[in-house]
Amino acid sequence: MGAHVAETVVKFMLQNGIGVCNSRILGFAFKENCPDLRNTRVIEIILALREHTIAVDCRTRSHAPRGSVAGALRVPATKSTRPASHASCGAERRAYTPTRTNVGNENALILAGRRINDRMGAHVAETVVKLMLNNSIGVCNSRVLVLGFAFKENCPDLRNTRVIDIIQALREYNIAVDCYDPWIDRTEAKQEYGLDCLPEAPAPGSYDAVILAVAHRDFIAMGATGIRNWAKPTSILYDVKSVLPVGSVDGRL
Repeated sequence: MGAHVAETVVKFMLQNGIGVCNSRILGFAFKENCPDLRNTRVIEIILALREHTIAVDCRTRSHAPRGSVAGALRVPATKSTRPASHASCGAERRAYTPTRTNVGNENALILAGRRINDRMGAHVAETVVKLMLNNSIGVCNSRVLVLGFAFKENCPDLRNTRVIDIIQALREYNIAVDCYDPWIDRTEAKQEYGLDCLPEAPAPGSYDAVILAVAHRDFIAMGATGIRNWAKPTSILYDVKSVLPVGSVDGRL
């Protein structure tokens, strides 16, 4: 919940053209009108905001001892529940999910996997935004290039593609998103998803971030250096499919 609150606040700020740095948060106690800090969940919001390079001030109007507040602020963040890798088979997983929800732990595990898969697009978008902020790249009205829109590499099939989830999540941050995929039928992408894909390769030096979403051999042959030519000198390259060398990208699944 703390991460969700932080991400929602950041989205609202960016959508309204507000810089995210030096924002402030008020309140820290476990519940209203009391000084009790035990089990407070506000620390999760603070830590999540700091991941977006936001300077967070914590104030309390109660008589809670300042030392206890400082001690709570030193509590380490909860271990990240980072989604598992590549999410390209959402429809198939749904097909095998039992309709009953009371058939035991096996079904619970399948449903948990579905939830992770469904949120993969948002996870990629949030990670790219954090990388941009950590590298002092303005997010509001920035431009991001998504490479690939097909369901999987080296094919034109658009059915069940989850790349649309990444694009929609990025747009929630007031980011202008372009998508380029030389394998697909652009008319079909427009009809099925309402997406206007680029008709040809974009101009060099145009983007604040580039996301390799589908590992087409065309993109792999370019390598990280070739892909970065589409980006500005200070930019982010994120590899969803983990096909580029680790040291050549700024982030990957």
